[in-house]
Amino acid sequence: MSAIESLEKLKLDSISALPPRTLGKAKLVFLQYNGSRIISSTPKLDQAWPVKPVDEGEGKILDKFTLECRFGDNETFKNALTAMDMKIRSLAVQNKKLWFGKAADDIETEADLRQMHSMSVRKGSEKADGSRYDDTVKFKVTGWADYVEETLYKGEGDKRYPVDVKWKTRLVDSQGHGGPNEEQTKFYICEGTDMTTGKEKMAAWTPCQDPAGNQIKDASGNTMWEFVGPKHCQPGCKIRVVFHPSMVWLSSKFGVTLAAKQVFITPAPPKAKTQLEGIEIVTFVDPILASRAAQQAMSSNDLRDLEEIPAEEEFNIEAEPSRKREAEEAVLTSASAASSSAAGTAGSPTTKKAKKSSSKTVSIAEEF
Repeated sequence: MSAIESLEKLKLDSISALPPRTLGKAKLVFLQYNGSRIISSTPKLDQAWPVKPVDEGEGKILDKFTLECRFGDNETFKNALTAMDMKIRSLAVQNKKLWFGKAADDIETEADLRQMHSMSVRKGSEKADGSRYDDTVKFKVTGWADYVEETLYKGEGDKRYPVDVKWKTRLVDSQGHGGPNEEQTKFYICEGTDMTTGKEKMAAWTPCQDPAGNQIKDASGNTMWEFVGPKHCQPGCKIRVVFHPSMVWLSSKFGVTLAAKQVFITPAPPKAKTQLEGIEIVTFVDPILASRAAQQAMSSNDLRDLEEIPAEEEFNIEAEPSRKREAEEAVLTSASAASSSAAGTAGSPTTKKAKKSSSKTVSIAEEF
C-alpha cells in the first residue's frame, strides 16, 4: 500500500498470514494486505502515560518501548481494532497447526482462543466508585534505547516495574543526520497551524533548551538542535500514530504488535493562571505575537482629550498629595472667614444660611 488509510477503511478479507518464523525464542507470523505490508493511522488520541521501556526481567531493557493512549470518544477506531483482532483470531483457527503445534488439538472454534488472545483494546480497570477508567491501546516504539539515561521504577521485588525514563538529548549533526532510520519510530511535534491550509505544521527537530527554556548555543554561537523524541511525548498531549499492525507474536498467548512508525505530537495548551470570561493568562508567552501586540499598542492613535480630565482623576488625593494640601488650605481659610462673619451677623436674616454653609464646609474638611 502506498497510501496511509485509517484502520476502519481496510478490507479485512484482504488480510492474509505468511507461515510462522522462529526468531530466537520468539515465534512470529507476518501479516499482509493485498500482498503488501499493512500500514494504517489513528485519529487523535490522548496520551495516557509516558513512553516507557518493556522490562525483560532482571533489569534487562531492550529496544522496546510502549506508548499507551486512551480512546476517549473514538469509538469508530476502537471498533476497527476489535474487528481486526477478530480477523486475526479467525486466521489463528485456520492455521492452528502451524501457529500452535500440539496445542492445536484443543482448538476447534474461535471461542477456544478467547483466553489465549491478547486483544489490542485494553479494558480500563475498575475505579473505587464502580466506574471504569478509559480503554487504552499500546504501540511499540523502537530506535531509542541508546538515548536512555535512566529508567525509573515503581514497586519492589517481583512487583517492580518501569514507569518512566530520563532521556538523553539526541543531537542533530551538521548534515541533519543522527535520527531514527526507516525501521524505527520517528517523532514530530506541532509548531502551529497554517492559517491558509488549516493543516498542523509538524517538525522533526527542535532547538535544544536548558531547564529555564533558553536555547542552547554551541561555541560559535549557533543554535543547537535535537530530534523530537519520546522526551517530548508526554501525558496530556494529543497523539496521532502511523503504525504497522503487521506481526503476530506467538507464545502461551498471542496478539498483534502495533509498531509505531511515526508519532505526531500536538502539545496540550498552556494552563491559565487566572481566568475571566473571555480572557486567558498563559504561562508561555509567544515572543513574536507578544512583540507584535506591544508594537500595535504603542503605535495606536491617542484618542484621549487631555483638556477634559475626569473629576475622579482631578481629586485623586492618593496620587496627587499636593492637591490634598491645597484643598485642605482652601477649606480652612473658608471655615475661618465663615466663623468671623457669623459673629457680626448673628441678628441678620442670613445667619441661619451662613451656619448651614459653615457646617457643610467643616464636613468637607473632615473628609480630607
